[in-house]
Amino acid sequence: MTEIAIYLNENDETESIYEKGKIKVFSNVNKSWKIEKEISFNVDKKRTQSDLRRNTNSLIKNLGDCKIIVFKNISGLPYTILRNSEFTVAEADGFPSEILDEIVDELNVNKESLNSIEPIPMNKEGCYILDLNELQKNNNEVTSKQALLPFLQNKKFYELQVICSHIPPWFEEKLDSLNMNQKVTKNDTNNYKVIISPKTCTCK
Repeated sequence: MTEIAIYLNENDETESIYEKGKIKVFSNVNKSWKIEKEISFNVDKKRTQSDLRRNTNSLIKNLGDCKIIVFKNISGLPYTILRNSEFTVAEADGFPSEILDEIVDELNVNKESLNSIEPIPMNKEGCYILDLNELQKNNNEVTSKQALLPFLQNKKFYELQVICSHIPPWFEEKLDSLNMNQKVTKNDTNNYKVIISPKTCTCK
């Protein structure tokens, strides 16, 4: 079942995150959209960073399994927190009835394009690299989990180097469950290099 959260104003049109509104979560059942729940949510540019972080994290908790969220416009810390929490964050202008099917169609197209996104082989056999910064700069809707998890679960490899601006929060738990190690270093440009390898791997 597809669930999409939309931030709406009092006229039930999409609204910018720093304007007054509320979240409505829609689900698609038998090709028909219905409201599953409403969530109070209000952030203000005048609020402190800790307030923004607390309110956004509370929203994430209330959304549960829903991982798609839509605003008229979104920027700043809330956007960063949502993206780092593996949300698909979209911008759209209009009423839910006008945009829900379009959003699903666009996400399906993006999902198909993911099939062509995967780490690049390096000179040494079994070693790969993926620059998440470059990938997400050109494919803003792609999350780190979408880009990496299929490879980690299905590809036999000795070493995967991931270049990123922050360590994806899902790495620690998921890599452990996949029986993989990670070694993290930070370079002069404040980017991280995460070297992932199977725990049974003895290569250097």
